[in-house]
Amino acid sequence: DTAHVPTVMSDVAEDEEPEVELDEEVGFIRYNRAFVAKMSMTADNLKAYYNVLKNTLLSYKGVKSRLSWCYDSYNKGRNPIAKINVRGNGLIVYLALDPHRYEGTKYRFRDVSFKKKYEDVPMQIKIRSKRGLRYAVELVADIMAGLGIKQGEVGSKEYAPARESLEELMARNLVRIVHSHTDEEAEVAAADTAEEIVEEPIVEEEPAQEEPAPQPEPEVSVVEADVEMSDSEALSALETGVARRAKGKKKAVVNIDVISRAFKPGETVDLAALIARRVVPQGTYWFKVCARGSLDKPLTVCANDFSVIAIKMIVLCGGHAVKLK
Repeated sequence: DTAHVPTVMSDVAEDEEPEVELDEEVGFIRYNRAFVAKMSMTADNLKAYYNVLKNTLLSYKGVKSRLSWCYDSYNKGRNPIAKINVRGNGLIVYLALDPHRYEGTKYRFRDVSFKKKYEDVPMQIKIRSKRGLRYAVELVADIMAGLGIKQGEVGSKEYAPARESLEELMARNLVRIVHSHTDEEAEVAAADTAEEIVEEPIVEEEPAQEEPAPQPEPEVSVVEADVEMSDSEALSALETGVARRAKGKKKAVVNIDVISRAFKPGETVDLAALIARRVVPQGTYWFKVCARGSLDKPLTVCANDFSVIAIKMIVLCGGHAVKLK
């Protein structure tokens, strides 16, 4: 059984979630919060959902909970069952289920099997409502049925920690300042005056075709990408290619959400395609891709330069980032 105020056992790990708060003097301060701290500061309804889910998981015979810096993890012996995290306005739950079995069902999920740390719990769901909680309980029952684990009485213990201030949590070393940095969009705003900063495609977009598939496309935001992948992982995933000679004198900085709206899944994004779709003007010979908003489709993006977070977003959506030399 887990104590009401648990001790966090692991040190800072690569998949911790940085929380960003604005400080006008230094730009952005990144806080790294332990799972216990995030749960302490989250909304009361999410605490209630967490209590129900944890009581449900622990009602199955032999299932144990372990709190680390990043997660509340559940196992039956050597069998992983689930991991719980808190992000924004929801509980993020990773389940030991094959996502392919649930394609076309009522369950909304994300397949994260491509990440080694989630290979044992590859089905990611988000709980933001009572219905989401009900679905999570149903999926947990599927896991247990597959393992032949019987359920006992579901308890009503309140596991979520009481609310504490940021200062109190920092004093307990449950919140740490990672570093301060300048927002990536400030980099775009401060780009050389010779560069063309591309905010929106010049032409109107074609109306989106209705997709028959019930499974939603993966969508990764700037914050999610920074959480899900480390800088070193992103840089190791960056591919290289040979740049073709291009005529012109203009440089462009293109945000990833602009690319997302201008291209369809599976397409290749390069300078010729950007010019052809009038995303960048004629005479552009060089462009950089920066992170903003979200990306919701796999693309192969061939650019002269990338921000690290833009690489993360492209790779997490199943695409390829190719830096041209």
